Amino acid sequence: MSRPRAILLVGPVFSGKSRFIEDLSSSLGAAGFAVAGFFQRGAFRADGRKIGYDLVGLSSGSCRPLARRSEAGDRWLFDDAAFESARGEVREDADLVVIDEIGPLELAGKGHAKAVDRALSVSPTVLIVVREALADEAVKWLSARADVIRVCFEPGRGDEITAEIREILSSKTS
Repeated sequence: MSRPRAILLVGPVFSGKSRFIEDLSSSLGAAGFAVAGFFQRGAFRADGRKIGYDLVGLSSGSCRPLARRSEAGDRWLFDDAAFESARGEVREDADLVVIDEIGPLELAGKGHAKAVDRALSVSPTVLIVVREALADEAVKWLSARADVIRVCFEPGRGDEITAEIREILSSKTS
């Protein structure tokens, strides 16, 4: 079996990467591609203040709390069961498995690291979202296990990036 491909979607914090993942998944599904995995959606109070992130399964549609700010607001509190749920969203029959997103926890072998490992072991193509500041470290972390294709996300480039990912999915693995 050839090495899996990891498409690393790199972009600034709060640039719309997760919203793009929602749109991309719908577009690819409509084009006949099976998409699995998950994305993280911001969770907000009624007054608009961000309180954390929810984990949304792309194939199941399930939504559960992943992280919440502590009462003091000085740290994140994670739900370990949500990380287990994320691993369950990685499907072997998918053309593309999406992991949104990896950060310091994953690069230290925690958080979604097991979901990334599973995705790279069962899917020929995995799309992994990462913020710009961690991109070089993420490339190093992934390169030992996959051929990394770096795609730069910028607002307004959604159609272009979608076309690029469709082309990658349509090509045969080497």
